Amino acid sequence: MADYLLIDTPPVLAVSDALVLARYVDGVIIVARLDATSRDNARQVREIFARADTRVIGAVAAGTAKRTSYYKKRYGYGHGYGYGHGYGYGHGYGYPSRPGQPQ
Repeated sequence: MADYLLIDTPPVLAVSDALVLARYVDGVIIVARLDATSRDNARQVREIFARADTRVIGAVAAGTAKRTSYYKKRYGYGHGYGYGHGYGYGHGYGYPSRPGQPQ
């Protein structure tokens, strides 16, 4: 037996599938693309679920870009300090740069 079951439906403003299934679930999680969903559309979805007496338990903001911190860009594995380049293990530190090459 599962603790949670997630059911993916088409957009609620496009078709009624989500509303039909909403009466059989404990709650819904709204997923909205930040670059494609207007505030008016988000309000409309919220009102639709409120009229259907459906509990909205959360929201997911889709379409976001992952930020890379200043330090992750400069330090760590592969670039700058760390393994592979510059200081650390790899190129020119007693290890062949490619398998099968002499040291």
